[in-house]
Amino acid sequence: MKLKIHRGSSAETSYIDLKSDAEIHIMGICGTAMSSLAGLLKEKGYNICGSDRHFYPPISDELRKMRISTVKGYEAQNIHAGLDLVVVGNVISRNLPETQALLSSGLPYISLPEALNSFVIGEKNTVMVCGTHGKTTISCLVAWVLHECGLDPGFMIGGVSENFKKGFHFSDSNWFVVEGDEYDTAFFEKTPKCVHYHSTYTLLSNIEFDHADIYRDIKDVEQAFRLLMKKKISASSCLIAGIDSPLVKKLISITDQKVITYGTNEGDWHLVKRTPVPGEGQLLQVKDPEGETVEIRTPLPGEHNALNVLSVWVLSCVLNLNKEKVLSALKRFQGVRRRFQVLGHFSGITLIEDFAHHPTAVLSVLKSAREMYSGRRILALFEPRSNTSRRNIFQKDYQNALSQADLVFCMKAYNASSVAESERFSSKLLVDNLNRQKKEKKRAFYAEDVEQMVGLVKQKVLKGDVILTMSNGDFGGIYSLLKEALSV
Repeated sequence: MKLKIHRGSSAETSYIDLKSDAEIHIMGICGTAMSSLAGLLKEKGYNICGSDRHFYPPISDELRKMRISTVKGYEAQNIHAGLDLVVVGNVISRNLPETQALLSSGLPYISLPEALNSFVIGEKNTVMVCGTHGKTTISCLVAWVLHECGLDPGFMIGGVSENFKKGFHFSDSNWFVVEGDEYDTAFFEKTPKCVHYHSTYTLLSNIEFDHADIYRDIKDVEQAFRLLMKKKISASSCLIAGIDSPLVKKLISITDQKVITYGTNEGDWHLVKRTPVPGEGQLLQVKDPEGETVEIRTPLPGEHNALNVLSVWVLSCVLNLNKEKVLSALKRFQGVRRRFQVLGHFSGITLIEDFAHHPTAVLSVLKSAREMYSGRRILALFEPRSNTSRRNIFQKDYQNALSQADLVFCMKAYNASSVAESERFSSKLLVDNLNRQKKEKKRAFYAEDVEQMVGLVKQKVLKGDVILTMSNGDFGGIYSLLKEALSV
């Protein structure tokens, strides 16, 4: 295939003819999106290998299952003459030994969005899901609904769908679903990844401040989404926008796309009633632009998931899909790995893993736990690990969110020394402030490591409790330790 690529330290562009069995090396392969890309390229017949700094489940397990060769660390020897192409992830910096070897080797390289557009998307009918929260869940929902309606979509999602048991799928059909991240593209291309994808239908859920390592403030984030609103699109494209978000409501006025809105109390489609069903999910009543209502059952708990489901229902109506098939698919959706995933029940104690790392997501997940497990104590275990959560910009917001739990266990921030001390999030301060709110008894606990945290949890947990772990990383392997401790 004819492929536009970059070469050298100046990232000059040219074209190459890439053979069908090319050896493709992926830098940052254990990232959620990069591992899915690796799977897609593997399914297309390419020989895939990759490198990363850390490997942890479930992605490390998936790479092993696909028999993709990986190496730990970004060393210069990872780049060699046998490679035909290198795909560079956005976690890769220019000063790494492997990067320097790539730039001096003359080997062709591209970014993830360039690879996905060239190898997979092309001119397909593409649904791109964007926004600060909910992208992975919405993307999995869209892929499942399209699949159940017989469209056999390809997809690349930053998480593992429990219905498909993977986060990617290559298909010869004319449909594709992609999670459109607002994080930057690569060290040689600093614009958001989502502006590079070809999309026919765009779902924009919400916009908040996040990614404090690359965005200065909310105005900076807004500018990134302005690029998305202004990107070149076809006349037939459509934007489905969640107008509960003030910034989404503000920005939709600058796009040339057809815009359809949804929300809790307003929008072309909106919720009339939301009825939580403990242990089963929730029942939604939705009103369309003609004033007709429909009842949607979903196993996903919480108001945030109600809006996620609503956005997919709106898309299905825009596409004129069979309503009975869509309703059945939404009812039978099995969720996303690491999104409110029940890991097991241990002597009456329920253990749940969630990816929540932004204070808004932490609050939403805790409220969902209250609805799903009404009357039971909620124990929140939080690891500040993301580039934003390790900074003190949301110090007070995390306190407010975590105050919704009965007991809080907060880990020392991951790799805290990489953040300037004046900007560093303080887990100890969080714990102290939470305890001041409830002077009659201690309800928040600080842990230096996972072993200490598991010990504290084991001391405080009671039969009937729900333990909710929240981290966007591997949480130091706490899950197996908790299972072992709770099983005794």
